[in-house]
Amino acid sequence: MTKKAFIYCRISQDRSKEGLGVARQEADCRALADSLGVEVVEVFTDNDMSASNGRKRPGYESMLMRLAEVDTILCWHNDRLTRKMVELVPFIELVEAHSITIQTVSAGEYDLRTSTGKMIAHIMGSVAQKEADQMAERMKRKRVELASKSRYMGGPRPFGWNPKGSDWDLNVREAEALAKASYAILEGSSLRAICTDWNDPEREGGALLSTFGNDWHANSLKRTLMRPRNAGFFVVKDQVMSDDVVPPIVSEEVWRAVCTVLDNPKRRTSMTRVAKHLLSGIAQCSCGQITQPGKIKDGKNPETPKAPIYKCRDIGKKGTGSHVAKRMERMDHMAEVWVWRMLMNGAGNESKSPELGAKVAELKAELANLATREAEAGDAVATGLMTFQQLQAFNQSLKAQREALESELGNIGTHVVRAGMMVDSAETRQVADDRFREWLNLPVDDRRAFISANFHVVMLKGKSGCKFNPETVSFVPRSPADLGARFDAEQLAALEHVPFAETPAAGLEILERWRAYREGGGFDRSLATAKYLNTMREHAMSN
Repeated sequence: MTKKAFIYCRISQDRSKEGLGVARQEADCRALADSLGVEVVEVFTDNDMSASNGRKRPGYESMLMRLAEVDTILCWHNDRLTRKMVELVPFIELVEAHSITIQTVSAGEYDLRTSTGKMIAHIMGSVAQKEADQMAERMKRKRVELASKSRYMGGPRPFGWNPKGSDWDLNVREAEALAKASYAILEGSSLRAICTDWNDPEREGGALLSTFGNDWHANSLKRTLMRPRNAGFFVVKDQVMSDDVVPPIVSEEVWRAVCTVLDNPKRRTSMTRVAKHLLSGIAQCSCGQITQPGKIKDGKNPETPKAPIYKCRDIGKKGTGSHVAKRMERMDHMAEVWVWRMLMNGAGNESKSPELGAKVAELKAELANLATREAEAGDAVATGLMTFQQLQAFNQSLKAQREALESELGNIGTHVVRAGMMVDSAETRQVADDRFREWLNLPVDDRRAFISANFHVVMLKGKSGCKFNPETVSFVPRSPADLGARFDAEQLAALEHVPFAETPAAGLEILERWRAYREGGGFDRSLATAKYLNTMREHAMSN
């Protein structure tokens, strides 16, 4: 009866990924099978896979599961099978249990069924282990040498660069995308939205995939945005080797601010439930509790549909104080008006310099970095590394820096405009309208993230039974150091109330006009204005 055999082929590194090494091994093993007169049942391969790093080898493990089917294993050399002593013992036990002979192209028969064969296997296994250990030591020394010179140490190409030896050339397309993503995070965008954009095959130039050719996910993008290399730091095991060799993609201030934002424990990271409402979980009752969507009976007619509302989560709970609920449509329209005002203000104060956006982002990043340093100083006092007097002096220094940065931001015009303070013109209105339409087209998660990053939304108690009063809802601009954190009742009470309009009546008029602008789910100022004026005229004539 013809004996049956498996062929096993493995190569540790295949830079071309073409599998030529294992193909050559297979050809030699088939020639050996012909000379021995054995029938090859199947070929198992592990291409570009080491046998000394402890990682699983799918081909090798699949072959071991089917040893009962054959009499012989053919391989190019015994070290293709095992290079670690810890693997050799169970392999010998399996081979002995199934009475299998090992035949190699370059080392002859490898009979593990005899005591002599086992001894030779252990000797050769020790040699293979020594060679693997020496190789690891050489590679380690080489990496240390390269690291000391801030040179590329091999491995997968880092996203954003095309490194070659001592040269760290930027990959222009990837670097630009990383920079824009960093600024987008500081402006309140979500990781998921950036991933969606990068993975989009319709994106200009095609999908922007990872260096492994994979789609992006929130966690992989977060890790990439937080790499010190993005700011030009060459870091090995938390040690900065250089800060002037790798070309930076963003400034150190922007990178540190991005890390602060993404590491913020109060940042919403769970996207398992797709948000449906603009302000649920963002707007807060004056008691400090967040709001949730609900419905309320609208009028006395039982057939009238219930009106959607945002309500404090503690409404109706026993033992709780006074809590608030507001009409959802009015609240959403107020939020949109404040977003438009922010965009209007930016349009009215914008310079034509292309560097303005980067400058604004850097100023905001520096402000966020000050908040991080302040928190670290507090920890230093708690652990005894800094005295309380030193902390006071340190905080005074930070305060002066913060005021200077906020003043510079204010001069550029990036602060949120209060009612009645906007520089109004046809040009700025058109720019703001266009940008607002772009904002409306964002996924609801991104619109929510934008609002959360830029405003504290506080619902205040009004007179019972009265119609909606815009002055009982406060959209307070966040300081750049807030980073989306939720305030408690005491902190909310200390916030400056920002009036929506000069009077409650004027505020309602703004909301009525805004409802007309937004009719049909779009935003058409010219058409809506005409419709609104006609409505106002009809109302005046009827009175």
